[in-house]
Formats: sequence, C-alpha cells, structure tokens
Amino acid sequence: MSLLRQAPLRGTRSAALQRIRSALPTLTPAEQRVAERILANPGEAIALSIGEMAQVCGVAQPTVSRFARSVGFDGYPAVRLDIAHDFANDSEPATTDRQPGAAEQIALDAAIPALATALRTASAVEIWTAPDLAFAGELLETSLRELSVPASCSAIPAHWSRRAAGLPPQSAVLLLSSDSEHIAWSEASTAARDAGATLISVTQRSTRAQNRQVDVLLTIPETGTVELAGLAAVEAITAAVREASLFAGPPGPASPWRGWPHQREVMIPTPGDPLPVVVLEQADQSPDRGLCIFFNGMGTTKEEALPGSTGDRIAPSIVAGLLNCGYHVVVVDNPAHGVRKRVWEDTAELLTADFALDEPALLGQSRELATALVDGVLALGLTADTDRIAVVGQSWGGLQSILSMCGDQRIACGVMIMPVCDAANLGSFQELADQPGAAAGRVGPGEAALLAPRPILLVSGADDEIATDADAAAFARSLAGAYSRRKAKANLQHVTLAGVGHVFDGQQVEHAARWLAAHLPA
Repeated sequence: MSLLRQAPLRGTRSAALQRIRSALPTLTPAEQRVAERILANPGEAIALSIGEMAQVCGVAQPTVSRFARSVGFDGYPAVRLDIAHDFANDSEPATTDRQPGAAEQIALDAAIPALATALRTASAVEIWTAPDLAFAGELLETSLRELSVPASCSAIPAHWSRRAAGLPPQSAVLLLSSDSEHIAWSEASTAARDAGATLISVTQRSTRAQNRQVDVLLTIPETGTVELAGLAAVEAITAAVREASLFAGPPGPASPWRGWPHQREVMIPTPGDPLPVVVLEQADQSPDRGLCIFFNGMGTTKEEALPGSTGDRIAPSIVAGLLNCGYHVVVVDNPAHGVRKRVWEDTAELLTADFALDEPALLGQSRELATALVDGVLALGLTADTDRIAVVGQSWGGLQSILSMCGDQRIACGVMIMPVCDAANLGSFQELADQPGAAAGRVGPGEAALLAPRPILLVSGADDEIATDADAAAFARSLAGAYSRRKAKANLQHVTLAGVGHVFDGQQVEHAARWLAAHLPA
C-alpha cells in the first residue's frame, strides 16, 4: 500500500464522503463500485493508491479517475487527501463544550476560499436558487450587495438561460439548492459557460453531471432542516467574502470595492507644471478634520489608489480605511507616474536615467514640490491648519512620503507602509546605488534632522522580499539618533508584521489608524 504523502490538515473540510454519498445514484455502475468501496471503508481509500483502489474494486484505473471527477474532485489523489482532511477536522478536540454549528462547518470547507474569491472579484453575480431556498438566495443577494458585490437572485429556472446570455465578462453564477438533481441546470449552465462565467454549486446533494460542469463545489452539511442549512450557507459565504474584501480599519461608508461619492480632481499650482491630485472629501467637508496626502506604489497611478478602481487592491484598501477613520484624503501621482510622464514613457526607464544625473530631476521631486503641495492643500480649505496634515504612502509611495516630510516641515506626521526607504534598494535600481543621482532618493543624516521630532511610523512585513523588513529596521536606526537628541524617541516607531509579505494586510491600516489618531488632531 502507498501511504498518503501529505499530512492531513485541520481546517480544510471538504465533506468528501457526503459528496460521494449524494452523487452515488447518478454515477455509472463502475463508478458506483468505487464509491461504495470508499463509503464502506474510508480509511482504506486514504491509504490505497489509484492502482490499488482499481484492483480491489475490479475496475480500470481510468474509471477511478472518472469517478473522482464525477464527485467534484480534480483527481483520485484529491479524494484521498480530502477524506484525510475531513478525518482530521472531525477528530480535532473541541475547545469549548459546544459542537460547531453548520455555518462553522461550512466555513472550514476547502472550497470556501475559491468560492469567496470568485464572488468577490466577479463583475456580476447571478444567484439561482431552488424554490425551497429562495429566501436564502435573496438573503445572500442582500448580504453580498452590502459588501459591494453586484449580485442578483432568481428562483425562476425559465429565466436563467436569458439571464445567463446577458452576463458580462468575468461574472459568476451560483446555484443554491438542497438537491441539484431536482433543479433545471444543464441548459442555463451551458449559456453561462458560453458567457465565460465561473460556475459555483452550493448544495447538499450533488449529481455526477453537475459535478463535472462546475468550477467550485461547496457541499452543505445535511443537518437540521433545509431552511437552516441554507441560512448557514449564507452566513458562511458572506463571512468568507467579507474576509476576501480586504476591509480594514473602523466600520464606515468607504469600501475598496466601491467608488467614493465625494471625489474630485483639482490642479495644484507648482513652480513648473500644475500638479493634478484627486481629492476625496468627507461628506461634511469640515476643515476641523485631519487630512492625509497619499502616495501609491511603483508603476501605479493615483486613479489606481481610489476606492472602486480595478486591479491591485492594496492602495484602495488603505485609502478606504483612511476615509473610514474620518480623514479627508488627497491622492497624488508619484514623479514619473501617471500624468507626470508622457503616455509612451516607461517609469522604470525614466528613473534609471535619473540615477546617472548629477542633479536628478525625478528622484528628489517629491521633496522639492512638498511646499507647493502643502500650500495647495491648504488653499483647498479642507483642513484648518498644518497640524492636521499627514502623509501616508505604501511601497515606493512610502519613500515619496518620507521625502515630502523632508521637503516641508509643516507636514505633521507620516505613516509609511511596507516602505522603500532608499530608491537604490528597489529591484532593478540596486545596481545604481553608486550613481551620482542616488543621493536624491535616500534620506541621509541631514534629512534625519529635518524629520525629527515629527511622528513617523514604519510598518513592514517580516516576509517582504521587495521592501524588506531589514531595510526598514536599518532606516529606523539611521533616524534614531536625531529623535533621541530631540527627546522624541516615542515619535519614531517601526512595526514588523509576522508572516506578511509585500501585500495588503489589515494590520497595516489598524496600526496606521492608531498612529494617526494619536498624532493628528481631530
């Protein structure tokens, strides 16, 4: 016998045996022999290789593979692994006296992450439900819409094919049923597939045909009534989509997935060309609120940082968090980014050329234009005084935030998230550290004296290989002397997030929110 090579993992429930049991009547006779053998002795299935399972069932190896696909798995190894995972979850000691509820069981299903991602990123979501779960479908529609997921529900099978034909690209269709054999699916699913939709089945009892059609299969435990099972599925799915939504900071009206209604683009005068910025105001437009100037990462535009934009969700999630903290936000293009370059020009090539110049035009531009930026922000009337102005940046934008603070002493404080602390530390620029212009993209001892004693928070990820935690720690040490001399050690803080790489993490916004609340007057 071949032993399972991967150790079973808790928290990866797949309801494998329930899937097999519910699909059993719809399988071919040869596939039924495999299913009945596994149901009779699941432990044997974990241990047997595909060849050994075929031998004991008296079928060919391809039949075992077809069986696996017919019950909703990628192959027989996935069947073995998921049965093992279910055993591990079922045998895990309870941490309380109560048994986990149906929603908690569903939340542990191995299909939940893929399902949540499909719903969260879909351009449109169709929920098709059997009559006995129509109320659950409507509740799921409402719950998803509250998370800014464009969802709609229908319990009328005759309408599904027409609705499928009108689906936009990158949409998703979720079928919610207690028994998929009793719901018209095949014709509508073909239309949805032709439209390029991701097909998701959430059911207690699936069929061979449906298992082979869908991209994601979530099996609902057969516990309690159908109505309670449907409610449990809605609860688990909603929670998973919320987690995938990258919400962070306090609850509020802003969402990274929905445009901010109080938004406008303005031009800020500078000694050269005017600087376009996007202003996101709070509804009351109160000048007593704090204001955050936000700088996005390398290769991105100010528009890509706005809530509701498509693509990278890091900046929209941070900006939405700042809005929910109650701040006005002004988003700026970095030098050689967005409208601050010609359409056909490449940002990395422009910056690389700048390193070779004795007097670089781009690397230090955020420092040089900081005064014009602050003057322009004050002229907008969004905040009453400079004590309420902060800079916040992520990645390459973290460096722009630091340079802006060096360029204007009126900026009250700064938050740099996974910051690039020296232009020459980033990727392709690492070989340019000795070039004449490199000094313009770093903070030396003179600049440290300019920054102190203003509050600065650096938030880095322990697993970040782009803007490394070691670089952030070294930068903090380089500033420590200046802050110590100003008796302001507490105003310089470096936070390392364990297990976090160069990606968004809710802790980034939580640390930023606490820092700004402490140092930016309300």
